[in-house]
Amino acid sequence: MAESNTRTAPTPRRLRPLWHDERFFVIDGEPAHVDSPIPLTFERHATWSAELDAALRNIRGTGGTWEHRIARGHTCFVIRHNGEPVGCGWASIGEWGGDGPPRALAADAAFVYDGFTRTEYRGKRIAPARQEHVACQLRADGCVRICTTIRDENVASQKAALRAVYRRTDRIVRVYRMRIMGWLQT
Repeated sequence: MAESNTRTAPTPRRLRPLWHDERFFVIDGEPAHVDSPIPLTFERHATWSAELDAALRNIRGTGGTWEHRIARGHTCFVIRHNGEPVGCGWASIGEWGGDGPPRALAADAAFVYDGFTRTEYRGKRIAPARQEHVACQLRADGCVRICTTIRDENVASQKAALRAVYRRTDRIVRVYRMRIMGWLQT
């Protein structure tokens, strides 16, 4: 049988938009106390461990590469209900956090990012309780200003931030540029 010279079209990949709008939020004062209707415990992790890896996989539902965040000095906060991980969030002091290239902040400023609550626990005020707890911990570490960014379409997270006494300040448009190897954030 002769080999066919026809090629099948590649499966289209879902491309990231060229930009997205975010809101910038800041806490300058003391965070508000937020109660959740379910009892929560909070853990702070500054070193990588199998326990942290298992908790993040349980919360996010997938594997991830989070070790590099700990290596950069970022801190992970895990929220548990009855011993079960239900949410997490990250913070960095003196550096604009995330997975992109490091960007310096003032030494007494912190960036809170990548908060996540498991789907079945949403609506129980876990996110505002996490934000309040993280902000209090960062205040105890000497941070004067705490900031975060939240995408425009994520209305629930914006409400949670406002409950924790973040104030909305600016709109940020993140623009992406294409490189030969893929999409990179600028």
